[in-house]
Formats: sequence, C-alpha cells, structure tokens
Amino acid sequence: MDRRLLLVLSFGNFVMGVGAFVIIGILSPIASAFALSKAEAGLFLTAYAVTYAVASPVLTAFAGKIDRRTLLIGSMTVFVLAAALSATAWNVPSLGLARVLAAVGGGLFTPTSAAVAVATASPENRPAALARVFFGLTLAQIVGVPVGGYLGYALDWHVAFWVVVGIGLIALGLLARLVPAGLPFQPTSLAMLGKVLTTPRQIVAVLFTVAFLGAVYCVYTYIGPLGEERLGLGGTGVTMLLVAFGLGAVTGNAFGAALTRKFGADRVLLGLCLAQALYLPAMSTLDAGLAPILLLVFLWSAFGWAFMVPQQLRLIALAPEAQSVILALNAAAIYVAASFGSALGGVAFSRFGLSSTGFVGALVALAGAALLTLPRRLR
Repeated sequence: MDRRLLLVLSFGNFVMGVGAFVIIGILSPIASAFALSKAEAGLFLTAYAVTYAVASPVLTAFAGKIDRRTLLIGSMTVFVLAAALSATAWNVPSLGLARVLAAVGGGLFTPTSAAVAVATASPENRPAALARVFFGLTLAQIVGVPVGGYLGYALDWHVAFWVVVGIGLIALGLLARLVPAGLPFQPTSLAMLGKVLTTPRQIVAVLFTVAFLGAVYCVYTYIGPLGEERLGLGGTGVTMLLVAFGLGAVTGNAFGAALTRKFGADRVLLGLCLAQALYLPAMSTLDAGLAPILLLVFLWSAFGWAFMVPQQLRLIALAPEAQSVILALNAAAIYVAASFGSALGGVAFSRFGLSSTGFVGALVALAGAALLTLPRRLR
C-alpha cells in the first residue's frame, strides 16, 4: 500500500468535497444574491448531483483503458475550471452551468481514486486504504465547507469558489508530480456497465446508498436555515454547526473502517440506518442550547459518514469483476441521494416547516434498512 499515493488521492478528494458541498455553507448568501428562496437555492446542489449521477458511471465506463494518472489529472483540471466559472458566475444559468461542469470532473476523479486504492492494496488493507482516500472528502466537511461558509457570509460567496480554485491548482501540481504512470487498474467498458445495471442484486445494493444518504440530506441541506431560524444563529453560528458536522465526518470515516473489520459490512450498515432513524427527528426538532446541538450534530455526522467504507467493500464483494464500474455507480448514487434528499427535504420544508424534514429522513433511513436484505433474496 503506497501511502504517498493515498495521501495525494486523499487531497484530491478534499478538493472535490469542498467544491461540491461548499454550496451548503453559502446557501443563504447565494439565495439573497439571486433573489431566490432557500429551497430554490438548494437546486444548485441538485444540478450538481443529477449531472454527477449520470456522468460518473458513463464516463468511467468510457474511460476504458486510459492510464489512471491521465484520468486523475484530466478530471481535476475540469473541476478547477468549473470552480473558476462558479467564482465568476453573474446569474443563475451561469452558476448552474458551472455546477454541471464541476460534476463531470468530480464524477471521474472520486471513483477513479477509490478504484486505484483498491487495486494497489492487499485485501486485508483495503478498508484502511479506502478510509485514507476518503479521509480528504470527510476533511472537507470540517475545514473546507465551514471556511467556505464563513467567507460567504463575511466577504462574498464568490470568494468561497476562488478558494476552491486555489486548492485545486495545488492538487493538480501534486498529482502531476507524485502520481506515477502505469498504475494497476481494471479496464472498463459500456458492456460492463450494462451488466451491472441489469444484475438485480448489484443495483439494489447500490440503491442502498441513495436511501441512506438521501435520509441524511433531507436535513443536512438545510442545516443553515435550521441554525438561523430555530437557534437564531448568524454566520459564525452556522459555521460552528458545519465544523461539528465535519468533525463527525472525519471520526465516522475511521470509525466505520474499524467497525467493518470487526463486525462485517452488513451488520454495520444496519446499525447505522437505525441510528439515523433516531437522530434525524432529533436534529430537526430539538430546541436546546448551542453546546447540546453541536454534540448532536457531531454524533449525527459520525453515524452518517461511517457508512462509506462498509458500503464500498460490500459492493466490491458483490461485483469483484467490475470494481471500477460499481464504485462509479456508488459515487453516482451519493449524488442521487443528495439530489433526492435535498429535494424531498425541500418539499417537506416548504409545506410543513423545518421540523418535518427529520421525520421524513427517518422514514427514508428505515427504507434503507429494508433494502439491505434484498440482495440476499436475489441470489
């Protein structure tokens, strides 16, 4: 297991995480700038998610035999250009176009990095390798997204995207310098993608990601309005909520890998579903002091992000001959979940108020628990 390579891939995913989710921290400033409701501003995340969901598996399949170094550098370049376009966006269509372009870059980079981590690690080291690669994505929750949110409130939301451009250029330099050519990888094709899509037990396993993270995003997309309206927080307070969520994400990433080694993926995922079903209603209804809320957010995030490693290992076990493709589908499912969850939460928010988002999310989490049993029945 090449630790230097995993570190570079992790930093690349940090850039992807900041660029993808910074929109959550600056939801209110963007809504004000373009005279949108907060629910309407959430559609920028939806645009990213829908594009990612379509582009990631298709582009990964088209990538075929392209050298992984070339693919990683190329996808990062697209992502940085998209961040620059976001930073200079002057109206709703231009920002929407920038988010679509960013999703294309992210849709190639993240699943490629996961596939490289798996291909270069021995079976017993794969949980640790995946945890290290996705550490950057979770670190984005604790550093990048809150900092972006703070800059969006304190200065201007455009500044947050310029930060993404800066760290993206650093990542490009590191990828060019430290990622070797000729990395081992599994060639992909559209036929391989078609086979996974038409294998019921594999596609149902991927849909679990949609249900689990969709439940989380029912509430998380609107964590800014939740802090403002329920707790009376300003920009600094919302940033503190995002930091607590980020700390939980980093903890959960390592926590999930350790639990998977001990109990197995299926048991861990079932427990995490039940934890979300309990935490989500509490998140959207509890009216307490800032300290208890921060602790709740931390635990909620930890039990959410712990899902990443066991789910990916479960999918690899189901389709060892199509690892790259099924990991790309899982990455796509993450953004389908973000789109589905933010849209569902937005409907609940608009019609029934903020408190309803947690109860809707809990129902979706329980549906995810039910999905866990289906692949066994479809053998």
